[in-house]
Amino acid sequence: MSKKSKQQDLEVVGDRPPVHRVISGTIKTIVALLVVVYFALYFAARTDGFRSFVEDKFEQHLALKVRIQKTWATPTLDLVIQDLKANGGGEHGEPGFHLQKAVVRWSLRNIFSPERSILRGLAIEDCRVSFAPDESGRWQPLALEKLANWVAEWGKFQLEPGKKKADPDAEKNPDVKPGKLPDLSPDFWESIQLSVTDSQVVWSDADGRELAEAGGIAFNITPVRLPNRKMTHYLLKIGKGGVTKGKQIEDFVFEMLQFGSNSLVLACGEWGTREKSRVVSPEGQTQKSGSVIPRDHEPKTGAADPVRKQASDPSSD
Repeated sequence: MSKKSKQQDLEVVGDRPPVHRVISGTIKTIVALLVVVYFALYFAARTDGFRSFVEDKFEQHLALKVRIQKTWATPTLDLVIQDLKANGGGEHGEPGFHLQKAVVRWSLRNIFSPERSILRGLAIEDCRVSFAPDESGRWQPLALEKLANWVAEWGKFQLEPGKKKADPDAEKNPDVKPGKLPDLSPDFWESIQLSVTDSQVVWSDADGRELAEAGGIAFNITPVRLPNRKMTHYLLKIGKGGVTKGKQIEDFVFEMLQFGSNSLVLACGEWGTREKSRVVSPEGQTQKSGSVIPRDHEPKTGAADPVRKQASDPSSD
């Protein structure tokens, strides 16, 4: 090789930037792109197009007609939804719900983990849910049936909703999605961190007459992950409620820790009192709070089973 060609090669190598400068430039480019994407998502969440996109997603997963007034994003890109109505808000004994504010929290680190959901938690404030039975006797909205059964069962509401007669004009109702089922996994509500505050639930019978009501509801579901074990903590508080023309409850508390096939009841209130010392097992035996009972809290199709009366023996307290 001639001296001239060697000199040209040395000049070319000498013109290359140092490795650390290349890495630094790449990092700056990536950071700049991430900043652009961040602000694009942050401001896009406020647009009507994004609001319509969120409405479509909710309709797909809930199988309900959904209308949202406003959406925006927090600095951490959590989604805030204001004034959401499903099925018209559930007025006049019809199934549906109306929430004033919901915050959908994401887990961005799960984006590259297909086995885990990016949905980390859901916080709901000031929500009114109206439940009514369908033709099969199951609570509608079907997407919230499990929550309806939990509140009814744990809150000791004895409900007999009956079955709604088939409506030949149901397909003409723009708020109903005939033939569609909610696109939610069976363990959806147990797998996310749920926080419901200042909310109300109303149950109606097949004819639209109110059966029971519970207000001032605070409901929290918290998944707890331990090595080789998955646990879920449930805490239900009812400020005031009762059965129409029947008993009333006030400051009711139910707390439970579920692990595997067993459930540990930590607190369970009484109708007409604020005492929380007694719990009822599925066999009807009065037990002290903290007793381990077999898991029997999966929602059933139709109304929740009537809760057995507690023993009146004062020695069980």
